[in-house]
Amino acid sequence: MRNTLAFAKQQRKELRHKQNEHERWQHHYGSLHIDELKKLSGTEFEDYLAKLFKTQGYLSEKTPITGDYGADLILHKDQQRIAVQAKCYTGSVGVVAVQEALSGMAYYRCQSAWVVSTGNYTANAVELPMCD
Repeated sequence: MRNTLAFAKQQRKELRHKQNEHERWQHHYGSLHIDELKKLSGTEFEDYLAKLFKTQGYLSEKTPITGDYGADLILHKDQQRIAVQAKCYTGSVGVVAVQEALSGMAYYRCQSAWVVSTGNYTANAVELPMCD
């Protein structure tokens, strides 16, 4: 009985911590508009995306800041692995970002690669086929 009570208390504590963490994130980022997102640093944008994808049911792991092989985040959901290249740009994202995402997909053995940006995409970036 004591073990059950201790377990329940620990679960409640962990849930409260997760709820507080989510509320802090929501307060800080939840209502940001695109102009505000464009002001984030690259790592802040990656953190933002990791939390955003988490709210959508994805497990998210950040790759190293340098030497990431073209993927900033690796998402996991429904037995799928997705390499994400995050670009916090005010301009256009070119074909190089797509190539980096594909490289990250291969290196991290993912089934898909996404390029997520605050900017636009060049015609070449849109035309280069992504493997899905």
